[in-house]
Amino acid sequence: MEKKENQESNENQENQEKTEDLNDAEQVIKEENKTEEKKLTQEELIGEVMYEKDKGIIYNFWQHFKLNSPFYLTLFVCILIIDYYTVKNLLFSLFSMVLIQIWGYFTHWMSHNRYLHDATGMDWHDIHHGPNSKDYHNILIETYVNIVFSGGVVIIIVNIILSSLLGPSFQLFNYYVILLWSFIYTTGHLINFHFLKFLTHKNHHISNGLTNYGPDWIDIVLKTKPNNDVIENENSFIINAILGTAIIIWYLNTKYDPVKMIKDLINYFVPLNM
Repeated sequence: MEKKENQESNENQENQEKTEDLNDAEQVIKEENKTEEKKLTQEELIGEVMYEKDKGIIYNFWQHFKLNSPFYLTLFVCILIIDYYTVKNLLFSLFSMVLIQIWGYFTHWMSHNRYLHDATGMDWHDIHHGPNSKDYHNILIETYVNIVFSGGVVIIIVNIILSSLLGPSFQLFNYYVILLWSFIYTTGHLINFHFLKFLTHKNHHISNGLTNYGPDWIDIVLKTKPNNDVIENENSFIINAILGTAIIIWYLNTKYDPVKMIKDLINYFVPLNM
């Protein structure tokens, strides 16, 4: 009996030593990575507009707007075009864009919430941030999540059902503006963030998803940007916005119209007399 207890004690001690060695190794790797990340960041900061938290929301928001005014002007024109060919209510369409961006922020924030991981049995953070994020199936999952959830297509589905049951006055969004944002958001995350210089996205990864959820203006307003971070340059999204608008207008009112396809799909499974 005593021999068995000694054996178990030795095994426990051995396992503990292995765990400590593993933790030490992980800490060394983490510190090395952190040093390299800081070194790269210092090199890349040259010419960047900086976020200075102590100067307040209005100052930083203005710096963000000035930097990204070409993108915002382009986005406004794109919304204007989509509005002209759809609901013809510019304030409604602009309001839709603001709301869907706020929605995108909070869904991204939720994807980093451990309660969501426990409820779904899936580590959504690891899909995008983990070592296997470049795997084909993880890219497909990220694309699906970006389009349907963070991009807001799920909002279109819910609102179509709601307005069909309660009347047209319950249509709360311009669906085509949501589609535009979904296109910008998805292509931006999969292409722009991975092939262009986006230090805010890099810092989002370094902080394990605790900062920089995006869009950057919401991070500024809600103070989820780390102090002395860069203000995100979103002007590369101009191409995404123009291409997305062209695709939406091209397929508008055709059998390939995305909103029409969503309505037909909903009506197939849940007849709503649409």
